[in-house]
Amino acid sequence: METFRINSKLIENEKEILIQTSNNPEEGTISSTIYIDGVLTELFKMPHPIEENPDRIMSLVRSTHGERKEELEALLAAYRGALSSSEAKEISELGLALYFKRFYVEAKDLLRSAVTLDPEFHSARQTLALVEMELGNLESAETYAAESVSQCPTYADYQNTLGEIHLVKEDYEKAVAAFIEAIKINLYYSRAYFNLGLSMLHRIVLDSKAETVSNEMSRCLDAFRKSAMIDSEFAISPYGQAIKALEDSQYSSALEQFLAVGQKVKEKIRADQASYFMHFIVLRDAAEDASVESRIQYLESEINKNPSYVDLYAELAKTYLEQSKKYWQRGISMYRKTLKLNPGYGSARRCLEEAEKRYGEICNTLDIIAARS
Repeated sequence: METFRINSKLIENEKEILIQTSNNPEEGTISSTIYIDGVLTELFKMPHPIEENPDRIMSLVRSTHGERKEELEALLAAYRGALSSSEAKEISELGLALYFKRFYVEAKDLLRSAVTLDPEFHSARQTLALVEMELGNLESAETYAAESVSQCPTYADYQNTLGEIHLVKEDYEKAVAAFIEAIKINLYYSRAYFNLGLSMLHRIVLDSKAETVSNEMSRCLDAFRKSAMIDSEFAISPYGQAIKALEDSQYSSALEQFLAVGQKVKEKIRADQASYFMHFIVLRDAAEDASVESRIQYLESEINKNPSYVDLYAELAKTYLEQSKKYWQRGISMYRKTLKLNPGYGSARRCLEEAEKRYGEICNTLDIIAARS
């Protein structure tokens, strides 16, 4: 079977964005890769039917490439439009989408704007800390993270972000303290357990004296094991080899392998979140039931990590109501189909009239809620 390739280039803020899409006849897949200034930032892969029809395969390559290109163009257009916006929440959500897509400079622009518009906007400040960390601006990252923790000390994610910045800065004492605080808030926070294990393992590698190892070893192993027990994502290869290396006192090898596990989990989270936010933010107006359901699943998972984060509960409440609106639409549609098949079905007509009346009230209520959010 023939291999087809399509390339497209976009320019944004003096960055060259290259999109490449091709089929792999041996795997039976179509892949799209995105490079920013020559650095691979995203890989999208999907299976295609194993067939010998070149026109069909070429059509799939073209459509896949077109979707990736349109998504990026829509995201960058939304970014340019948001630069003059005064809606802090929408700006922040778009900034988060840009962060997950590795457009860090653009994300920083929007998130700083959101914090300026609303100095109490702690979630924007926390995301800004993550962006600054990716840009290598560790002092700024620490400042923003510490401010978000000060605003919301019972939010486990904020404590974990602060700990991750301390970890990158090689301030392992502060990192351990932050991760322990995150775990106190949420005993089932797998990522904080994993980060705690990394911090303690770094300390062991730096100081492998018998006393240090004796004090840290069991706690370190316990943290790594709890992370994998709570979330199987952390059991990904080479987790097993890393545990064995740690048990065999091969500390540097264990650290290298645990860092590889952490990077794989981070990339999996980034890919999942990038896909989600692209759909929810950029294609918001065309959202269907699946996007509302994915929003609910995302918010529920975030609440599990941050049970004290009240904004998440409010957002989930609003999303449940949006979901109910869609079910009302379905119900009304079914009544209309019923009457199309049987115009004389009197009870169905009365139900449709009542449903349409109540649906109008629901829409008005949701408009009011959206205005107040």
